[in-house]
Amino acid sequence: MHSGTAVSAPRIHHQWLRDQLRVQPMGLKALTLAELQRQGHRIKQTKPWGNVNSIVVTPDATLEGAADPRGESSPRGL
Repeated sequence: MHSGTAVSAPRIHHQWLRDQLRVQPMGLKALTLAELQRQGHRIKQTKPWGNVNSIVVTPDATLEGAADPRGESSPRGL
């Protein structure tokens, strides 16, 4: 998986107190959401949150950078 794919993925978070599953838009398929609700999970669709950046050392020892599209940064290299 490319680091940009992982950094850009919608986020899913389970909040224990308030017992709530927070999901960003397009974070889970509609059938998955329906099944989780059928099992009793309380689901809250939320606005995108977070800002993650990453650097990965690839198998050939080069560096690969990725910036979260929800943030204001961009990957740069030397």
